[in-house]
Amino acid sequence: MKRGVKFIFLLTGLLPWNFVQGQKINQQDSLALVALYNSTNGSSWTQSDNWLASGTHVVNWYGVTLDIAGPDLVVTEIRLPGNNLTGPLPDALFLVNYLKIVDFSNNAINGTLPPAFLNLGSLQKVNLSNNQITGTLGSGIAGMGSINNLDLSFNHLDGPLPDELYTLSDLVELRLNNNSFTGEISKSIKNLSLLQLLYLQHNHLDSRIPGELAQINSMTELDLSNNWFTHMDDLPGFYGLAELSVKVENNRLQFDDILNNFNGINIFSFSPQDSVNSHKTITLFEGDPFYIQTKVRGTANLYNWHKIDHSGVDYPDQGFNFDFNIPAVRGFEYQDLGTYYCVVTDDNGTGLTLTTRTTRLNILPCRSKNDVGDSLVLVALFNSTGGPN
Repeated sequence: MKRGVKFIFLLTGLLPWNFVQGQKINQQDSLALVALYNSTNGSSWTQSDNWLASGTHVVNWYGVTLDIAGPDLVVTEIRLPGNNLTGPLPDALFLVNYLKIVDFSNNAINGTLPPAFLNLGSLQKVNLSNNQITGTLGSGIAGMGSINNLDLSFNHLDGPLPDELYTLSDLVELRLNNNSFTGEISKSIKNLSLLQLLYLQHNHLDSRIPGELAQINSMTELDLSNNWFTHMDDLPGFYGLAELSVKVENNRLQFDDILNNFNGINIFSFSPQDSVNSHKTITLFEGDPFYIQTKVRGTANLYNWHKIDHSGVDYPDQGFNFDFNIPAVRGFEYQDLGTYYCVVTDDNGTGLTLTTRTTRLNILPCRSKNDVGDSLVLVALFNSTGGPN
């Protein structure tokens, strides 16, 4: 805003066409502000000082910042955090050509992101966190070419991260955490070379944490915790960076994902991880041999099997600690009935402990050889018709 400008108010209804030394408020910007007020229940805002008030210049509207662009005054900033905005954002709001900063955080905005929002090239900083916004980001986000700080955290957004997200090369801070995004992080993440902060925690992202992240040497905070990642590449570009914090806990990673990065990343949070394998139910005849086994990726794993009996008592050390199974040195007997799981630790010093999901073992008695055929039929029926459930 230029200093020393004297405002002269000339009113014509709710949309004042105001002249400032011969300059007027851009009409499209004025209409956009009115659309925002009406769409988000402006009469119930916590603060709405001077909005649509007769005889009041837009420069005095709460949360609005103006600047001079050519012959007009234009809206460059709208800051209304924690102000009880309810309802969807209007398309007209993002037709404001010089809008640089939007802060509507901690409100009750719902609906999807307007296409015009995703294509507004003037935006530099956007905070829509802690709202109720739904839908996907979509390919139109490529239009936000000047954005350097984008916060859409704590909403209800879903779908994959679009390829176009990785073209926003001016991004310094990106917060998409606490949504329901799915799919992978593209190797194209390396294109966001100015990123200092990347928050993607508490989503449903899966597959691999790509090594290309380590090509972003400006990174100071990386949070990928509480997702569904199953593999993690080595991140050598992050090794030894004193200020960098990396969080990957509560995923589905195993020892081989952690070890090299454990020795290299200075501030590295990786424990706990989700349980490994899937729940199973096995039904056997008394006397049958069988292996209950698991296998976890790693180079120095210690396996300790536990059994929970029918009364809920947990008995550890049911198998050899250095083996990955309970060997069938004899046929299972009725007293072996119970629920088994394995606690796996790492002798490389990471301190990570992984636990398998449970295997329920049912033992069926065979009273005589003549019962075997009938028992087989019953076991097959039990297993094929969801008997364990």
